[in-house]
Amino acid sequence: MWRFWSIHAHFAEGRVHLERALVHAVTPTTDRAEALLGAGGLAFGQGAVATAEEKFRESEALARQLNVPTTLWQALSWRGRVAEFEGDDERAVPLYEAALAVARELDDPEPLGTCLLNLSDAAYRQGDLQTAERFGEEAVAALRAAGPAFMLSVGLATIGQAAIACGDTSRAVAAYQEALDLALGLSNDWLIANALVGFAAVMTAHGDYAESARLLGVADRLREVSHHPRLPHHFHHTQTVQAGRTALGESAFTTAWDAGRAL
Repeated sequence: MWRFWSIHAHFAEGRVHLERALVHAVTPTTDRAEALLGAGGLAFGQGAVATAEEKFRESEALARQLNVPTTLWQALSWRGRVAEFEGDDERAVPLYEAALAVARELDDPEPLGTCLLNLSDAAYRQGDLQTAERFGEEAVAALRAAGPAFMLSVGLATIGQAAIACGDTSRAVAAYQEALDLALGLSNDWLIANALVGFAAVMTAHGDYAESARLLGVADRLREVSHHPRLPHHFHHTQTVQAGRTALGESAFTTAWDAGRAL
């Protein structure tokens, strides 16, 4: 159930159920390893990063003990996200690489695509656009084969941010449009907001800072109602916000932002 609770932002409800189960089911089993993973993911969704890290470490240790690679790659990936959340890419990237090594051993495109997305985003943050593009394209190809619309939407937005940075706004628009269509199909406000931030970045690239700020305001309101502390591509989001503030000035930027939030 934890994936359902996570995608639909039922973090508090899910944590209550999983914490109760973990108290009673203490035997070191594959189910406990998965439950720890879920409890950590839900805690992370609420911004309880220290609690999440504790759960992921325990899940990782149990997955290694029981030799469960399908849980191990996820525990490593989540630990990487915790490090990324804390601004520590030196710790995050090796964890993402370790997760990818496990995922490559599985005959499943979804773990492969997810791990490549994490590394693509990390490469983007570090300014290595060639690697970001390569990993992003490989990730989306894998995720198209796997079929999960949620992760594919994230993946397309990952391609979009690298395309904008390389000056290819047409490719970025196509990627963000597909990402938005998938998000709308899922009725997922968090993913819709993520795609709209991409379109805001496109507007910034075209010099339309007021429209960019308005879209950023819409995205912020959607992020807020989705109960997530931040969006999947946080670094790119921050870049776009800073560019708008610098170009418009604080007063004009806030006016446009507030207009977007009110829509």
